Amino acid sequence: MALINFKFANTNENLNTLLNYALKDIVRSDFGLFDIPGMASNLDLLYSYRGLRYEDEVEFYLLPHGNGAKDAPVDFVVISDLLFNPGEAGLYAYNEFARGLYAELMRQSEGNEARREKAATLIQRYNLQEYADM
Repeated sequence: MALINFKFANTNENLNTLLNYALKDIVRSDFGLFDIPGMASNLDLLYSYRGLRYEDEVEFYLLPHGNGAKDAPVDFVVISDLLFNPGEAGLYAYNEFARGLYAELMRQSEGNEARREKAATLIQRYNLQEYADM
């Protein structure tokens, strides 16, 4: 990973737009993959491998990224938009990312009991509840 190749988004509006765009698609896909036996969700892959290239549209990196850091706490998340703004990225504190992920899981599961149960499982798995009211 060569972060020096990225031009980082430099306004709160751009950062917020990128985060919402990236989370909307990854959460939607995770709800679709959740019940397929043997299929790891995108969030599982993201947390396991500290990164995910999502259908050539968005790339996620959890930092620290390096060897054997799987169980280390995540400090930062880098999101790069490969489709609409190639080479541009957003750098987020983990609590910003986790708060956005929690909100997106709740938004996409609103009014659907089966999805809400799946969202609750993901929220528990990634310990997102603590970021709900930040």
